[in-house]
Amino acid sequence: MKKAWISKIREVRKIKNLSIEEASKAINVPVAFLNNLEKEKFKKLPPAVYTKFHIKKYFDLLEVNADECLKDYESYISKKKKKNEDKDTKKREALKSKNLNNYFLVSFGSLFAVGLFLFFIFSNPSTEITSSDINSEELLLENFDLSSDQEAKIYESLPEKLIQEDSEEKYSNFTPLEDIPLKLNLEIVGESWIVLEDKNERLLYELMQTGSYELRGVPPFSFKVGYAPAVKIFISDKELNFKKFINRSSNFASFYTINGYDVEKN
Repeated sequence: MKKAWISKIREVRKIKNLSIEEASKAINVPVAFLNNLEKEKFKKLPPAVYTKFHIKKYFDLLEVNADECLKDYESYISKKKKKNEDKDTKKREALKSKNLNNYFLVSFGSLFAVGLFLFFIFSNPSTEITSSDINSEELLLENFDLSSDQEAKIYESLPEKLIQEDSEEKYSNFTPLEDIPLKLNLEIVGESWIVLEDKNERLLYELMQTGSYELRGVPPFSFKVGYAPAVKIFISDKELNFKKFINRSSNFASFYTINGYDVEKN
């Protein structure tokens, strides 16, 4: 069912003998924006701060009250935000489950290796061993090429008698893999507005000019790019490929990445 405000602005525009192109030129708002607005295609409009501003300019030009249109747009934004939050929650849960499985595999493999070592030692009667001879840290590091994060997980799974007294203090500040900040580089050729949010906060919300910009944030990352052909995005020096998410008519792109590499549509 067509909304009353849609019929109203179309009717008034005709009465004023204004084409979409003439209205666009009068208020310096893209033709694509006005076309999408008159068809209530909110999903094809730019971020809220730009859309609300343009809506008010257009309705002021036509001398029509914009309240009903803005109310419908706010409702759309709220539903979209909730949908994105639910999607991000599912993705984070899937990522945590994957990390947990990896943790169990590493822990099991490490304990198995330790068990074989101890079995070999104790099964050899010519070898005497005391608890002071067993240094769990040296044992693990001699047999495995492990990162500090993997080493921390292995320590958590070892029997208490093998854990040194300083283990608890050493790993008290251990940071989960999914909370490690990543480096983001933006390369702009021309001009484009960009909205960038990470797991914790909004990192960027502005119109950007030609140049290179560096940021840091924690995935997942959500991007909205006003003029996508002018923008290149790198995460940890790897370029994101988001070409298939660029709208051909408006050159607008909206996408996100959970792990910093795989790109999906917003």
